[in-house]
Amino acid sequence: MAAGTYSENLSINKAVNVLGANRGVEGYASRSSESIISGTVTVSAGATLDGFRIENISPATATQHGVVVSALMATETVNLKNNIIWANSANGSGEDKAIYLYTSVSGHVVIRDNLISGTSTSNKYDNASWRTGVWSDGNSALLTITENTISYSRTALNLDAFDGSKTSVSQNSFIQDGSGISIGSNAVDVLTTGISNNTFNGVDTDFNFQNLPSSKPIAFDLGATTNKSIVTGK
Repeated sequence: MAAGTYSENLSINKAVNVLGANRGVEGYASRSSESIISGTVTVSAGATLDGFRIENISPATATQHGVVVSALMATETVNLKNNIIWANSANGSGEDKAIYLYTSVSGHVVIRDNLISGTSTSNKYDNASWRTGVWSDGNSALLTITENTISYSRTALNLDAFDGSKTSVSQNSFIQDGSGISIGSNAVDVLTTGISNNTFNGVDTDFNFQNLPSSKPIAFDLGATTNKSIVTGK
């Protein structure tokens, strides 16, 4: 798709490569004129979305997600890469998610080299740009989240039904988020060795495990997994 603004919701239901003007260029890098989708992109097949700027233009009182993966078969792979997923207003008090994976999704979801952020930077909670950067409350899919920058989200990653045997979270930069990585009460396997080489810069709570039940104790060695926390002014 050529550079320009497309004010529409886009549905991708076939195994195709959908390429924007900045395909192959990381979302956090210097980029040329953008292919802008002002709306929600819904993916329900093994497709690639590469090189777009996806904008949430809804007011804080109306929910709008950036990219929704609504269905995926076990043999399929979705690639979401080199995109900017941007919120144009504060959405921390709503339910707006930059990337939203439905519970029923299986297959393999790869989220790589994206920038998730927005214009609202006044705080990390109600006035955050996104309520959640990436939301996944299923455990059927293989999930790879790598080399993304997620900033000014109330929660950067919400992995409610985390399965450590299927999940890799590596080399991401979390900047000025309320929480970095949250693992919820429906976690299946709390093996955390796949969470590695991430940087948390000015994040209030790097890892939020408070909703894990006592029957699922978690052991996490920040140094052994070479995750790095940087404390800045809050």
